[in-house]
Amino acid sequence: MLEQLRKKQKIVIYFITFVFIVGMAIMGVTGIFEKKGDIVGIIDGKKISYAMFQEELQKNVENYRQQNPDAEMTTDLMSQMSDQTWQRLTQQIILGKQLKKLGIKINDEEVLKEMENNPPQELMQNPSLQTNGRFDRKKYLQALKQDTQFFTAIDNYFRESLPYKRLMEKVKAKANINLDSLKAEYLKENDEMFGKLIMFDFNKLPKPEVTDTEIKAYYDKNKDTDKEINKGKSSAMKFIMFEVKPSDSDFNLAKADIDDIYNMVMKGDDFGQLAKDYSDDPGSAAQMGSLGSFGKGQMVPEFEQTAFSMQPGEISKPFKTQFGWHILKVEGFSTDGEGQPQVQASHILKKVAASMETKDALKEQADNAAKLIKKIGIDKASKQLKLEPVDTDAVYTDAEYLPGIGKHDALLRFLHKRGVGAVSDVEKDRRGNYIVAQITNKTKDPYVPLDKVKMKIKFDLEKQKRVAEMKSKAKEFVKNHKSDEYLALAEQDTLLKVVDLQNFKKETVIPQVGKVLDVNAAALKLTDGQSSGLIDTKDGQFIVFCEKRVKADMPAFLKNQDEQKKFRDRMEEQAWNRWYDATMKKAKIVDNRQEFSLF
Repeated sequence: MLEQLRKKQKIVIYFITFVFIVGMAIMGVTGIFEKKGDIVGIIDGKKISYAMFQEELQKNVENYRQQNPDAEMTTDLMSQMSDQTWQRLTQQIILGKQLKKLGIKINDEEVLKEMENNPPQELMQNPSLQTNGRFDRKKYLQALKQDTQFFTAIDNYFRESLPYKRLMEKVKAKANINLDSLKAEYLKENDEMFGKLIMFDFNKLPKPEVTDTEIKAYYDKNKDTDKEINKGKSSAMKFIMFEVKPSDSDFNLAKADIDDIYNMVMKGDDFGQLAKDYSDDPGSAAQMGSLGSFGKGQMVPEFEQTAFSMQPGEISKPFKTQFGWHILKVEGFSTDGEGQPQVQASHILKKVAASMETKDALKEQADNAAKLIKKIGIDKASKQLKLEPVDTDAVYTDAEYLPGIGKHDALLRFLHKRGVGAVSDVEKDRRGNYIVAQITNKTKDPYVPLDKVKMKIKFDLEKQKRVAEMKSKAKEFVKNHKSDEYLALAEQDTLLKVVDLQNFKKETVIPQVGKVLDVNAAALKLTDGQSSGLIDTKDGQFIVFCEKRVKADMPAFLKNQDEQKKFRDRMEEQAWNRWYDATMKKAKIVDNRQEFSLF
């Protein structure tokens, strides 16, 4: 049994790196990176040096390789793993401060007790620790006693995870979930109604006229209270992006590889096996190159044109698309259910990536562009360079992302701290593209300009007018008909819509409408066979019919300790998540990984 556990050691190693926090990602991996500076980022005041981050990545490389010895380290996977590593460091540092703040420490006795009484759930699934398919605690304890390596691994796991478990326990205890809060949550979940809803559909009314005068009046009246208008001071910039993509030279260098594969195909080697062995498209390679069937408009133009110009059984010469070099084999043609042509095909792909020479050339272009922008400004420079600048428009102080770029802490700091006309250093985005930016505007005016919110205001005013117009029609409908006629008449009226309500509770969202709490409250006041009468809200007019009312069985809940525990666990988990999100949001985080090519 101990030998079997040693063979499963990679699972144990995985546990060492796992942190006992809800939602915390498993550590990642990345490649070898060129050092561009010293500070990769700042997490809640703690500087993360390049060496520190690289050391963490190197640990993760070994852990990942042990778990996935045959995995291909693609660019996307490396980017994902870098994110997960950064996230893990962020969580360790921020939550580590909380551990100190709350005085949470663990001792050897606690660790040993936890090891003996609460083995990791994943380990309990290990066949080596089971008898007749069930976890065998005696085998587990025996393994801890007899296998030093196994004991050390589990000991390390609990020394890392137990402090966070204690932190969760403290946070959950502070949530003060008592019997009254349990009853309220149980009532919210189990007090429900089944029936129908008549909705007076204001969207079916003709679009009303909204004048510029009305829009301006709304803007002036609501600009201090409407958060879509009052956003605080803002900055704007224009930027030029130099996209890193393969050059013609890169494609020409890769041509030799695809030509070699093509020659093997022409000599009679099996196409499917060659696809499996050499194709850079993992999805189709696993299917011996098969792409299945596809129609027009589903592939890039070059690929589609080649596929539909070939004959069944024909193999194309190598051709290129934006993804690289392809060899295509057409299996046959058919039509889909609508009579549109389909082609069944297989392919071999050799991807082409931008070479270091190409990247260096683009970096030089970006450097030269930055110098030119400093001299003549980004608009004139863009025309001279024959490139189209991108305008971010207003970026507010609470923004976490830049339009057209995404998350980029360095450029956000530049935008908020520098003045109009300032030109950024050459920066890199997550995909490795080079960016040069110039600040074009800064304002302390907290209000979004009218022209930027005009369409939103127009939509809001149109809705208000439609709801108001429908209100008179709804009142007339109720006045002229008896309540037992409402549903039948509503089915025939084009301005009305009947919606089924199933398991309708205190906060249920109304299908096709959204959450209208006044409707929910009125619905839950009804009993079997009752109707609500007209409910007038800012979101429209409604009538609810109760077919069946299911009330919460509070006496039974108060007797059921298991049910109470289920609700308590869930509410405490929600309290932990709220605390965790708030704690992470308050922390100041500066992420400069893009400067180190760590994406």
